[in-house]
Amino acid sequence: MLSIGAMPAWGKRHDDTKLSSNPSLQYGWGSWPTLSVAEIEAAVAIVKKEKGDALYYNTVTLWEPRKAEMMAWLEAPETAPRPHRVADVVAIGRGSKVFDGTVDLTESKMMDWTQMEGVQPMVCMVALLLEPRT
Repeated sequence: MLSIGAMPAWGKRHDDTKLSSNPSLQYGWGSWPTLSVAEIEAAVAIVKKEKGDALYYNTVTLWEPRKAEMMAWLEAPETAPRPHRVADVVAIGRGSKVFDGTVDLTESKMMDWTQMEGVQPMVCMVALLLEPRT
């Protein structure tokens, strides 16, 4: 049983002290550490550099590695390349245009950026609370 404040191995963030040198024990099967604050800031900075300042960032989340890539690394962490850390970015531009892109945080570069047609971004509680009421 876990004590209060204890965190199981699969819940450890990548920037915390590692519990094991074996990645499958450290992260568990099917979990990859969430983005840190520094990684989110880096993803936003990369998008701003490429696309300018006129965007509102709706979400910046982890884009999990593809299964084959992750399984290869988990099976042979000494020889297989560690999967890149990638952020999925959803942003809103002028005219309520919605953009979706991915940013490779390992290489500090944008992978893709697409304007999404006929969609709305996720609505979050903070946006609703900050919206001026008339």
